[in-house]
Amino acid sequence: MGKLFYGFITLAIGAVVAHLAIVLLLPLTAPSTAARQLAGVMPEAIASPSDLSALQRDGTIDLHLDPAFRIIGCRYDVSEAPMRISGSGRIDFWSVSVLDSFGVSIFSANNRISPTPGVDLAVLSAPQLRSFRQSPDERLANTIVVPSNDLTGFVVVRLFEPDGSWTALVDNFISATSCEPVPNFGDLAG
Repeated sequence: MGKLFYGFITLAIGAVVAHLAIVLLLPLTAPSTAARQLAGVMPEAIASPSDLSALQRDGTIDLHLDPAFRIIGCRYDVSEAPMRISGSGRIDFWSVSVLDSFGVSIFSANNRISPTPGVDLAVLSAPQLRSFRQSPDERLANTIVVPSNDLTGFVVVRLFEPDGSWTALVDNFISATSCEPVPNFGDLAG
């Protein structure tokens, strides 16, 4: 009777370990995660944002994006300098999300909480944030500052475009949006 009991306990513990291993390894082995799709279509160099809505329409990515929004995104790498996303224009609603390299949202905001009418956000690493707190950089005075433990990731901006009459406004907003490193950040903030 004792051997049967210990065999059952061993089998139960083995099943728990196997299930935990599968659950924990699944994000690393999934072939088509949102982060992998974004990494495949967004340029590594920091530049103007990629129009994810257009990539969705032509079948390049499959993220099930909301059709009432135009969605743009940038990759960030804050190993050398903070990355700033800024855009302006008259738009009814926008939201911004900062995602780590696994596609997990670490911050999100919208135009209702922003101190400026447009998008103005900077992603900083932990050392850059400490430096910024000790010596604030005036260029980021009205900027939403987002700390990131991950040196790389994505920033996604959603712009409300309920119908075709909004297209020109949204296009103007997108053309005024940039994703650039903050130049000379260490010299000014440290």
